[in-house]
Amino acid sequence: MYQIRNFRRFRRKTEYIILTHARNLQEKMYINNEVLRDNKYYTWGIWQKYWLDDLKRQALPCHYFVERIDTDYVVFKGLNDFQPSQYIEDMVSAGVIKYDYINAILIVIGDDFSMNTVETRLMQHLADKVVTGLLRTHELDFTRVKYIDECLSENWKESLESSTLDYQYKENLFYDKQILLTNINKYKKK
Repeated sequence: MYQIRNFRRFRRKTEYIILTHARNLQEKMYINNEVLRDNKYYTWGIWQKYWLDDLKRQALPCHYFVERIDTDYVVFKGLNDFQPSQYIEDMVSAGVIKYDYINAILIVIGDDFSMNTVETRLMQHLADKVVTGLLRTHELDFTRVKYIDECLSENWKESLESSTLDYQYKENLFYDKQILLTNINKYKKK
């Protein structure tokens, strides 16, 4: 069990929705390798403890966390939508992510797209339970939904290496944006 702190910071508005796999939020401090593999067990509690207790972060780094438990996907709520993601702020401050994305909502997926392909069922859950509602609430269109690799600055590797950040960023190899866009159109909230 982790300690819940009163995180009183606010973002001015939502301009983008960024998706990333959980591995990108891992730092050099050890985390149980089981959470980095594609598995069917609850890992959200391990991630919360890692970020808040082990890394001593002020707040959770993401607004939503999606993972497969048993045979289907589950969406967990992290930060309130109006609060900033410390992860995004860190990456923007270091010049790893372009400044345009500072006011984004961050959705973390408990899978690793550097090793695993995207399942259609995952994208159905994301589209129906999270993304289409956020698009409607914040009056955004689907072009404002980005995978984190699309948000990187040109010299992001050098910026990350020269920064004081310890994130173990790993580019995706198997993420397919078209599967999400198809499901956004299918589950769009009118």
